Amino acid sequence: MTDLRVFRQLTSADGRLAFYTSETAHKIPEAPGCYAWFVPLWIYRDDLTALMTVVRDLRTYDDQPEREVQADFTWQSVGLVVSRSEPVRPSPGAEATWKRLLSASKTRTALQRLLLEASLLMPPLYVGRTNCLKRRYREHVRDSKGNFHRRFTRHTRALGIALPVSDLLFACLSTDATVNRDLSRIDDRELTGLIEHILMNACRPPFSIH
Repeated sequence: MTDLRVFRQLTSADGRLAFYTSETAHKIPEAPGCYAWFVPLWIYRDDLTALMTVVRDLRTYDDQPEREVQADFTWQSVGLVVSRSEPVRPSPGAEATWKRLLSASKTRTALQRLLLEASLLMPPLYVGRTNCLKRRYREHVRDSKGNFHRRFTRHTRALGIALPVSDLLFACLSTDATVNRDLSRIDDRELTGLIEHILMNACRPPFSIH
């Protein structure tokens, strides 16, 4: 259990794990590492079911939401079009608490802050790696690296949400050899590639392409 002490320093001022918004993006280190984008839990809709549906639709994004499946038999084949479904059903108690908290400005503001803080408890939308975290952040925000920006923007527009990539939460873990001296002999690309591979399979980020 002594290894768990790493979490005491991880998010300290000089720690390797940090979270950034568009306001603090200038502090992102110019170092190699792995990163993830998270959707902030704003009160996008005052209706709880509608809000949970928006979050579900972001979390379950697929560039091919419907797939054709064919089963071949001896004298015939059967073709089907299948799609995934995750019904949203908030409980009556949750609905009542939600409405009560939204009914007054102070409790609404407090709820909004708590939801934003809880955003990092959700699975990430996208996971990646880079040899310069600050540069990669700018590339994703400006749509100059890969297709994440385009896929995300197209999907949010379809959902009717005004949420640019720059308004997402950016979390990153630096793998700089000056900090990880015990790993200084390992190539950065190999190291970040391994971590990214593990994270991709564990988190299954919907906007990442493996």
